[in-house]
Amino acid sequence: MRGLPWTALAVVAGIAACGYPPLRPLGGDAGVDAGPMVTCVASSLPLTTSTIYLRDNAPGRKGTDNGCPQIGESFTSTNPQHVWCRRMGGEVRSSDGLMFNHYWIWTNLDVDDGTYPDPRGTKYGLGWISAYYISGQNNDEAIGIPDCPSP
Repeated sequence: MRGLPWTALAVVAGIAACGYPPLRPLGGDAGVDAGPMVTCVASSLPLTTSTIYLRDNAPGRKGTDNGCPQIGESFTSTNPQHVWCRRMGGEVRSSDGLMFNHYWIWTNLDVDDGTYPDPRGTKYGLGWISAYYISGQNNDEAIGIPDCPSP
């Protein structure tokens, strides 16, 4: 899929996906993503990124829920992280139940399995990480990160 041109890709709406990816080749298997197909152009991504710091390593997911397959990871050792947008999705909660977040962040992952290559040609692919892992945020916050465009 890394070699496909951007125009040959389709967006899977998924569990609560952004108007920009998750991506898959036209006619491919949607896996756990089960939403309606929408078309998308690269310009639907915000023109600028926001900067965040992770407090813990964050698993990168195929969609905006912990039930989605893990496709990579973002590491605290590469802080700061540059992210595009946020979308509400499944809750991520601490084991003691005190910390939680429903926001998911669309970003370049530090390692990935090639599921969502960055159409701009950067080294690593794209994926969703939970805002739960952002340093300095309260419950259900993703301050300073714009909402993802609606599909």
